[in-house]
Amino acid sequence: MKYRDYNEADTNGEYARIFEEEYELLKSEYLSELAIDNEAYRKYLAGIDSAKTHNGYFSIDKKTNRLKDPTIGARAIDSDDVDAYDLILKDKERLLSFEEPTRFIFSHSALREGWDNPNVFVMCMLKHSENTISRRQEVGRGLRLSVDQHGDRMDHPALVHDINVLTVVASESYKDFVAGLQKEIAETLSSRPRQATEAYFTGKTLTTEHGPIEVTAALAKQIYRYLVKNDYTDDADQIADAYHEAKAEGTLADLPEDLKPHAEQVFQLIDSVFSDSQLPKVDDGRKPKTNPLNANFEKKEFQELWARINRKAVYRVEFDSTELIRMRRPRPIDLACS
Repeated sequence: MKYRDYNEADTNGEYARIFEEEYELLKSEYLSELAIDNEAYRKYLAGIDSAKTHNGYFSIDKKTNRLKDPTIGARAIDSDDVDAYDLILKDKERLLSFEEPTRFIFSHSALREGWDNPNVFVMCMLKHSENTISRRQEVGRGLRLSVDQHGDRMDHPALVHDINVLTVVASESYKDFVAGLQKEIAETLSSRPRQATEAYFTGKTLTTEHGPIEVTAALAKQIYRYLVKNDYTDDADQIADAYHEAKAEGTLADLPEDLKPHAEQVFQLIDSVFSDSQLPKVDDGRKPKTNPLNANFEKKEFQELWARINRKAVYRVEFDSTELIRMRRPRPIDLACS
């Protein structure tokens, strides 16, 4: 077994040791780039013990050749596995708590159908599989709406796709499978409204710091006309890609004066109308990333510095062959022998 090695004092196998080494490197790199004034998050990250942040449960262990289930009796050597079984498969509330250090789980054929933990955000497949049923079971472990520390689902229409993002680290063969699965799920989202009409907006409530405000027919008409005027909806009154693109780029058109005081709530209401553009794009994270220019590039000080350092340089070395040969000739050493 690559994760557990019972011949080692800490039972860590090859994968466990590699994980801890890479985790420490990544944590150090992230902390070095994190803003110094972000003290709370720096303290949180620095306090993570790489040896305690991972754990594993395996339905069959090669050493004992049986299920790691404490109900069938466990020998002393299985104590770590019993604790992992209780934590991973039975005590979901403890696993979701910030007080529990475990954040990464290694498993083999144990966390499939029936295992329910809503806060799975990253899945890494260490083996290649063409079995569609197995893939659905595996990916299905991460297709849950996450919950906060109070157990409330993170399903607000305006934020649901920003928070509930599942990253699948797998072979190229998974790309089409995941894309097809996402399309299938999107087609079944019948409970979400798909048309931004006056009737939909009318009667909705805007939650403001001064109390709730009901969207009257007049306000609903202004929201609807705003979307139509700026081509943010199509002929079927569905939210167009142009709206989401403008919002992502920070170039949304100004709202009517009556709506400006409640801009944040109005846009949350618009975002509650489902559109395919809200779905995360299935990207290949292995492709080279571009490093976009930031605002500092246009500053006068940087341009002056760049003008001085962006010139190409040539390093040239000339050798005198005769002198080089003379210097490389071995120097004789005298030995005095008695």
